[in-house]
Amino acid sequence: MIRYLKGELIDVGHERAIVETGGIGYEVIVPELVAERLAARGPGAEVSLHTYYYMAMDPSRATPMLLGFDSATQLAFFERLLEVPRVGPKLACRMLVAPVANIARAIELGDVKFLASLPGIGASKARDISNALKGKIADFATTPEEAIAASEEAAPSIESDAIEVLAQLGYPLVEARQRVLDAQARHPGIGTLEHLVAEALADRA
Repeated sequence: MIRYLKGELIDVGHERAIVETGGIGYEVIVPELVAERLAARGPGAEVSLHTYYYMAMDPSRATPMLLGFDSATQLAFFERLLEVPRVGPKLACRMLVAPVANIARAIELGDVKFLASLPGIGASKARDISNALKGKIADFATTPEEAIAASEEAAPSIESDAIEVLAQLGYPLVEARQRVLDAQARHPGIGTLEHLVAEALADRA
């Protein structure tokens, strides 16, 4: 499974981008906010995306799809949206036209009007989303995701690398991030990726 992509931005358009890494150009479906941020950087920039891979099933064929997000937090929230009946990967991705914190707060407050204004979400789906996730995503409602994305994009830290490693080991992104944060809190000053990963695995084993 492809969970992370880092390389040169070749092209970016409406809800899509092409990133070249290892001589291969990957077409990635991205939320509108991510497309805008990538466009601001322009072709030739080195970019990184947290990715979600799935097979889009049609009656006659299966098409592999890669969706990209500019922070582990954004990807984790996207994956929570997939828990809602009748919300698939494409729709959940299109919903992210506003910061995660704004959408999460609307869900927590039962703001069906705001949710219904998101692309592809009418009143019925808005109620489904609120009913399914209300009370479960409070952490996302206070997440300064733009700052997280900016810091990860500007200078990938051992923190984001450690989260990626744990995700590759099979940990859900929310748990991987929490393990890394706990390890850093318990052991301030960790300076290497290997040490941070080891502590993240050991502290909560």
